[in-house]
Amino acid sequence: MEKKCCICGREYSEFGNNANPIREGSCCNYCNVRFVIPARLFLSKNPESINNFEIVKSNKELNETEQKLLEKDFEIISTFSSMKLYKNPETEESVIICMA
Repeated sequence: MEKKCCICGREYSEFGNNANPIREGSCCNYCNVRFVIPARLFLSKNPESINNFEIVKSNKELNETEQKLLEKDFEIISTFSSMKLYKNPETEESVIICMA
């Protein structure tokens, strides 16, 4: 039985993994290893409530996303592996950006 990954959208046939804290639902093994497990480790060291999780696919997209956050007064709080945590100190909104 084919299943669809809630993170990348690809179909997979393996058992599947809990995609929290990135998305609700199940994800493929690749996304579990690449995004979910690092996000859990990251959040264990940065116990923030995350409002949004963005996956960017290129350096250009990363730069554009970071620029938009900085324009909205977000500050970089922490980095881990390929993840960066941004937070707006006024609104308490937080975003994790991860390079795919």
